[in-house]
Amino acid sequence: MSTEAQCLSDELAQLRQENARLRAERQQFLEERRRQTRTIEQLQHRLQQLLRRLYGRSSEKIDPNQMLLFDALLKQLAPEMPSAEPAPSPSPEPSPSAKRGHGRRRLPSDLPRRTVIHDLPEEEKPCPCCGRMRHVIGRETSEQLDYVPAN
Repeated sequence: MSTEAQCLSDELAQLRQENARLRAERQQFLEERRRQTRTIEQLQHRLQQLLRRLYGRSSEKIDPNQMLLFDALLKQLAPEMPSAEPAPSPSPEPSPSAKRGHGRRRLPSDLPRRTVIHDLPEEEKPCPCCGRMRHVIGRETSEQLDYVPAN
């Protein structure tokens, strides 16, 4: 039985060596995975920073030092102001209609226009309480552009 016992002990030693080798390989794989995960997280962080810098709120701000680069060029291009002339009188403030408004622009005046009046029928014009004729309280004006496609 000593050969069988020797064989079993050799096999047990081999299994223990293989077990130790597999544990070492597993540890290497886990460390490699941690390194790769850390690298991925760092790259994602850098990508987020670059995207914020490119598309973020402050991406459209101008650095005041950047304008100093063009200072000499701007001075050369500026027209010379004669100092002997009196200062011009202050111009009147622009009217509210001259301000840049919001929304759509007005339609050109050369387009044909048609006036449509939505009025009450004659039998509804007298007031039901006192019988007097009702008068116009308000008026709304709007323009609508009709588009007729070409055939």
